[in-house]
Amino acid sequence: MSNPKTWGYVLIAPGRPTKTDQIKTLAALGVETGKGSTVWEDQITVGKRGRNAGQTQLDGRNDLIRAAIKGDRVVITNPLCVGLSASDAEWFLGQMRDNGVTVTVNGSLFQIEPGDDIAALIEEVGKAQTRANTARSRSINGRKS
Repeated sequence: MSNPKTWGYVLIAPGRPTKTDQIKTLAALGVETGKGSTVWEDQITVGKRGRNAGQTQLDGRNDLIRAAIKGDRVVITNPLCVGLSASDAEWFLGQMRDNGVTVTVNGSLFQIEPGDDIAALIEEVGKAQTRANTARSRSINGRKS
């Protein structure tokens, strides 16, 4: 087996942290973010609906899935950035598990080793997305969140 790599993943989409904030956090967590970095990125302005939306829309993440191998680690800064929905995040984490890759979310809040139970992280992704959607809806309707 080759030397394990640490990859970063950034999802820029409505209701999620900015790219700048995610990159700064990845750097603070030990991910190389400079020239020749190991950070994969997707930017979505309007997400498609449907169970497989993330699988067909997030090309950077799909490339990451193909690149990450057993022993590697993927760092994601926020539960909202794991996927476009809880079911999409569950699919992604399953792909990482199948590849033998560790996923770290929000520093050490979630450290998912291959074979670990992902239910708590999926629940947090769903809650975070509900909070973000509520805040965005209130903002659109002119109410403070």
